[in-house]
Amino acid sequence: MESKDDARDRGGDLPLMAEVARYFKDQAFMCAKDEGLEVVFDDFVNEHAAAFANDAETREEGHSFEFTELHGEYLRLFEKATERVLEVAGGTREQFAAECRAALRGGTRPDGE
Repeated sequence: MESKDDARDRGGDLPLMAEVARYFKDQAFMCAKDEGLEVVFDDFVNEHAAAFANDAETREEGHSFEFTELHGEYLRLFEKATERVLEVAGGTREQFAAECRAALRGGTRPDGE
């Protein structure tokens, strides 16, 4: 996990995980209903909801390739938002991934506690 010295070297006081977590929390709770990142994800859900409408009743096994494609598109939206936060925080995707792996191994929280 990134040390406080590493965070200072890239210009931040918090680990990257904390920066990303704070951004998504702020986007979810601090923005008005018609602004912020939540709108992007709500728009995606509203645009593709019909694809899932009758899935439980009609699916015989597994998920359709369409669902796999939609999941990939959703992940790309999330990754784009995460990369924007990393860029602003002065970190890299690799640093963020290393922090996430370390947190999974050590059970630490994004806020460093």
